[in-house]
Amino acid sequence: MQPEKRAMAIFDLPFQTEGHLTSNRGLLHFVQWYQAEKYGWVDYSFATAPAMIVRLKPEAIYPAYARNRNASQHNLQKILDCQPYDYLVIRMSHNIDKAANWLQNNPKCKTMKLQYKAGDWLLFTKGRPQ
Repeated sequence: MQPEKRAMAIFDLPFQTEGHLTSNRGLLHFVQWYQAEKYGWVDYSFATAPAMIVRLKPEAIYPAYARNRNASQHNLQKILDCQPYDYLVIRMSHNIDKAANWLQNNPKCKTMKLQYKAGDWLLFTKGRPQ
């Protein structure tokens, strides 16, 4: 991943609710290494939730705040706005092979291309518009 870009971390619902011995809580901020080591910006970030004298509306921080952080078909095809992002880091356990097609069906995500796949993790990068 190139330095000084913007990324978003997305998880599917089974990772959010598995809760047996492990859950996604340990991985919720996994992608923050990119922000720390490459000086980019990652959504969702602890940096968007500090106590502030002036409060910003979450929508001003990034589009569709709290509604675009799961890797459901509805989100990837209809809600997610990929335009502000250079990278999408997605962890999915179900329908992993369909994620690229779902993004291609979203007019705001057509430029995102699958770059790497490792287990349940996918890395999409912004490509050239077609």
